[in-house]
Amino acid sequence: MNKLEALRYFCSAAETFNFRETAQRLAVSPQVVTRMIADLEALLGESLFKRNTRNIKLTEFGEQFLPKATQYLAEGERLFAKNNVKEKAMQGVVRITLPPMLITMKFCLNY
Repeated sequence: MNKLEALRYFCSAAETFNFRETAQRLAVSPQVVTRMIADLEALLGESLFKRNTRNIKLTEFGEQFLPKATQYLAEGERLFAKNNVKEKAMQGVVRITLPPMLITMKFCLNY
């Protein structure tokens, strides 16, 4: 299980209070969201949501966990923001050598 992805699923579900809407936001099936949340709950050893057939609601543990998860995701976004990650761009001069025959052909075709 990708823990970072699991946190994204959790935070999105906590915003929407609906696994189907969360699945649409993340472009996955609702079963994937349900499985990811269940795996995260198993890892944490606590339930994050109270579920019934109509809606979901954060548990007390989920309410305490949400700010930490949100902060962790925000810090991860800041860490990988373009201003913080200095990409080394390729720089320099590229020289291409052509056989004299091709150069001659080019000039002949232009006239």
